[in-house]
Amino acid sequence: LEGRLGPLLKNWDLDRVGLVERLILVLAMAELHHAPEVPSRVVINEACELARSFSGEDSVRFVNGVLDRAAADLDSGAGGA
Repeated sequence: LEGRLGPLLKNWDLDRVGLVERLILVLAMAELHHAPEVPSRVVINEACELARSFSGEDSVRFVNGVLDRAAADLDSGAGGA
């Protein structure tokens, strides 16, 4: 799942992403890819709440942006399973 994150990061390298944000993104990616019964908005909201609790508002915006792109890719069929 980390390999799928790389292309979603705009002007970022995965190695530069903080550990907390990276783990939140991987968790949310797993849910987006393997639990299609959970609406993507719910997954994104939960991930943003985790980022808010364990990091900060900048992280919330970052996580939200990456996961919005991930959900859009899945909706368009580009994300694979």
